[in-house]
Amino acid sequence: GDLPAGVVTHDFSAAYNFSPDTSGYAHGAACSEIAYDMAPGATVHLYAWSTEAEFGNAVNNYIGVAGKKVATMSVSFVNAGPYDGTGSINTIVDNAQTAGILWANSAGNYQKQHWSGTAAASSDGESVAFGTGNIEGIGPTSGSLWNVSSGTSLRIFLEWNDWNAARTGNQNHIDYDVELYRWTGTTWTYIPGAAADQCGTTTAPVESLSYTVPSGGPYSYGIAIWRYQVTGTCTNNFGHWLNLFTFNGFRQTGSGAVNAFWYVNECNSVTIPADGSSAVTTGATYHGEDTLSPLYGLETFTSQGPRNAFGGGNPGTTVNKPDVVAPDGVNTVTYGVNTGNYASATVTGFFGTSSSAPHVAGLAASVWE
Repeated sequence: GDLPAGVVTHDFSAAYNFSPDTSGYAHGAACSEIAYDMAPGATVHLYAWSTEAEFGNAVNNYIGVAGKKVATMSVSFVNAGPYDGTGSINTIVDNAQTAGILWANSAGNYQKQHWSGTAAASSDGESVAFGTGNIEGIGPTSGSLWNVSSGTSLRIFLEWNDWNAARTGNQNHIDYDVELYRWTGTTWTYIPGAAADQCGTTTAPVESLSYTVPSGGPYSYGIAIWRYQVTGTCTNNFGHWLNLFTFNGFRQTGSGAVNAFWYVNECNSVTIPADGSSAVTTGATYHGEDTLSPLYGLETFTSQGPRNAFGGGNPGTTVNKPDVVAPDGVNTVTYGVNTGNYASATVTGFFGTSSSAPHVAGLAASVWE
């Protein structure tokens, strides 16, 4: 409802057809809205895609469009590479930048939904230590757990630094598994998790699990990371840099985004391709920041750098991200009128780094014009 009649649509998705109805696609519609509001004289090209191959084809098409071009994408990939700026998704964005396209990408909203660190053995000798035990609770602080409602899909992602040079699989057959547990009130009950075979195959060094909370809830959960240990080619003696993400976020009035895990690493939480050198990685600040006292600052969910060291290791002093910040919490036709910052009792408007990235792209287009 807020885009010009001259929008050019490109459908590279086998699963989607453009139509005036944006039901279920509010996110993309709102991003387009902001980019156009920032650069109302620009020609807007909208691309639909689902798979990595479709994404690559869409970008190649845009490279062939004549004129000065900017792109905005508010998509975060996890487990698609070592979070070091390399991998197939980053290569696609690199090609766009090489062709002269300024690429603004959302940093991700995972500051409170991420942990990274060097794998150390817990007291059992077979699982990764979290605090004094081996459970990474899904909760705001150690010993306190979130009540997760029935029907909720818990989505957990693990990655470690054992990528091959092509970023298509593992190099040294290091194998970790991520398992889900439910707290009964007195003990942890095991629920089958994710246990792909990195030992005997070239499977990438990642694990992911998706679990729908059953009826009768709410229930509380935690996860554990176990090594798969055998002699010979599959020896795993810990010591690897791990990245753990969840797509399940939590918000509290007065605080905004709060911890999804007992143990979080707010830094090093930038996602793919926001970790890449070719992306103008965009964090989020509330658009009414200068009206607040005390100042609100960076949105509490904004993913932060630095990105991993080359190969996926401990980032140390490597490239920091995000590159810039831009407004969020803005009014859109799609999401409605903003009523306050993310810590407010009622949150409406378009929040997230997804909202910030199209501001940057639209501004760049206007300046370039």
